[in-house]
Order: sequence, then structure tokens, then C-alpha cells
Amino acid sequence: MCEFKYNKEVFSITDGGDQTHLNYEIQNYGKVKWLDYKFQALWVYEMSNYYPFLYGKKDNLNLKADCINTSIFQNYFLHFPGLWIEGCMWKDCEILNNDIYNEYKELFRYYDIIPTGVPKGTIKNNE
Repeated sequence: MCEFKYNKEVFSITDGGDQTHLNYEIQNYGKVKWLDYKFQALWVYEMSNYYPFLYGKKDNLNLKADCINTSIFQNYFLHFPGLWIEGCMWKDCEILNNDIYNEYKELFRYYDIIPTGVPKGTIKNNE
């Protein structure tokens, strides 16, 4: 029989989940090198911090899509946690449509361009 450090009666803020216990064990282990926030950006944080006006604009799907796409563009990954309105917002509007996808393709094509030109020397003040 397998024995666990935490049994199912231990209180968890994640409603029966193990996130609290796992976080405690990892942080208690020693030095941890955390990933940059951009690798796991949370939409609920992004919305409350950068787009709080969306709380009053429930029917404006284009505005929601623009804000979501902006957050996706500024982060490596955007997570929509939970079942609340904010967590399901990506389902309501068309994000990453063909226009946005083409913008991303153009941006990466731009990054691939090798800079060309002839250096003109140091820019100096005339004084």
C-alpha cells in the first residue's frame, strides 16, 4: 500500500486540489529558479491589471479580442484559468484570426531580415 504525506482531508485553497501542498514542498526544498511570468501569464491578472475597463464592456467582443491578442503578443503563453467569466473569455470572441495570424507571420519574417547598410561613423555633437 502506498503511503502519502498528505491525505485527502488536508484543507486546500484549491478545493480538493494539491496546488498548495505542491507549492509548499517545492519552495521548502531549497533554491528554486522561477520561470519568467511571460511563460505563464494569467489572463485574470492581465485583465485586472491592464484592461479593467473590460469588466464593464461584456458585449464588445472586438475589444475583448484586441485586449486578449495584445496580451498574447506580449507574453509567451497566456493561461485562462478557471470557469469564471474572465477564464472563459477566449471562447466568446475570435482570437488569433487570420488577420492576427498574418501579422505574426509578418513580424517573424521581419525578424529574419539580416540588417544591411554602410556604417557612417560616430554621431557627434557639433558643439
